[in-house]
Amino acid sequence: MENEGSKQTIRPIIITSKRSFSETQEALEATIPPLDLTFQTYIAEGDYVGARAALEALPPLNNFILPPRNFTGLLLTIGQSGQAIQYEIGNPLTAVTMIQHNLDVALHTPRRVLLRINGEKVELKVNALAPIVAKYQIPEVDAVAKKLDDELTKTLRRVAGYDTA
Repeated sequence: MENEGSKQTIRPIIITSKRSFSETQEALEATIPPLDLTFQTYIAEGDYVGARAALEALPPLNNFILPPRNFTGLLLTIGQSGQAIQYEIGNPLTAVTMIQHNLDVALHTPRRVLLRINGEKVELKVNALAPIVAKYQIPEVDAVAKKLDDELTKTLRRVAGYDTA
């Protein structure tokens, strides 16, 4: 039996920042707001119309975990140096528009974005979603994944000091 995971193509998107690590971190956290969990209150109350409205009011990209996973201290505990912070970025409504077609797509949302120092460079790195979900062969999922990859790349480029207009 062939492992289904072996069919996927991982295509990293790596953006070298023009900014320092801390400036890139500040820009990322200022650009991508924390996830507003109001929709969960509506769901808990059984108000799915209210939940949908709250989801539709969210910005296209949200930070799902606060605080983000800071690997810097963990690296130091094993005698390694370096700076790295992991963010989970996405939008619950965008995710559900994909997972309605195949629940396994939920394995790939939200997107994990790594802010790290790699040698002398500050980088933002994320694996492109479109090539990963292509294995499901669902045109609606492919279209949403491509749009999400484009939006996230554009946003990360802005955070890194490019395309500021």
